[in-house]
Amino acid sequence: MKLHAAVTPAELEVARLVSCGLTNSAIATRIYRSEDTVKCHIRHLLRKTGATTRSGLVIWMYESGHVAPGQPGFPDHARRPASPPPLGSAAARSRAASHLHRTLTAARAAVDAALTRLGTL
Repeated sequence: MKLHAAVTPAELEVARLVSCGLTNSAIATRIYRSEDTVKCHIRHLLRKTGATTRSGLVIWMYESGHVAPGQPGFPDHARRPASPPPLGSAAARSRAASHLHRTLTAARAAVDAALTRLGTL
């Protein structure tokens, strides 16, 4: 995935709404555009980010720092993830990497399960 993909503000708003679990129809209603426009934005997002599915797009939103776990709603502007504090030993780095891997794996599973319930493009 391309974490630093150049997306337009309209595409980012659509990606945020996809991350909320909204359908294309609900997104179109929310942003006062047609469903075809929403589909076009999603196609552009998938191409620009390298994601292949809506769940991949949600993962891109998390990994690129546009969405933070446990954050209610979404910020008005894109967020940059905070820099983690420096880790001392190799063991501490390994524990941190394992924790991050478990967290991302759980998030991916939750997103995939939610999107399966909601349907796909």
